[in-house]
Amino acid sequence: MSDNEFDIKLELLSPEDIPLESQLGGEVKEQLTGILISFLKALKKSSADQALSEITNLLEYLDTIKTTSVKINRTQASLKNCEIEDYDRFFKINRVQTSQPGIALVKGLLLNTQTFISLCQQCGARLDSQQVELQKQGLIAYARLLARNFNLDIPDK
Repeated sequence: MSDNEFDIKLELLSPEDIPLESQLGGEVKEQLTGILISFLKALKKSSADQALSEITNLLEYLDTIKTTSVKINRTQASLKNCEIEDYDRFFKINRVQTSQPGIALVKGLLLNTQTFISLCQQCGARLDSQQVELQKQGLIAYARLLARNFNLDIPDK
């Protein structure tokens, strides 16, 4: 049982499987382009409910990705495997391998954003609006980084 209160399990690629530069096939490239464009539009919504609904729909669309759970046996960090396992258990992280790492990375971004927006809805006025906006800008920057990494044609604004 995890101490985190969200009912999600984030799937993260094994560190050695993260593509630093990748060329995607036509269908996957179009699919991820459309998803990232929709994601960026959702973050611009003034209504958190609308943004959350759109991101949830995008996640449902990506739910078909096939993944296999893996155990991390080695890391280049100075952490011990048991420390990594403790971190993953607390934050409900499932390390995975997949033949579609680009889709897995985008799905992770969407899941993080869904959780962030849900947290903002739960905490409302108690959150610093500047910090919320900075987090949104970070999510947008990460989406654009993924687009550049996979050579996707995403409009600037």
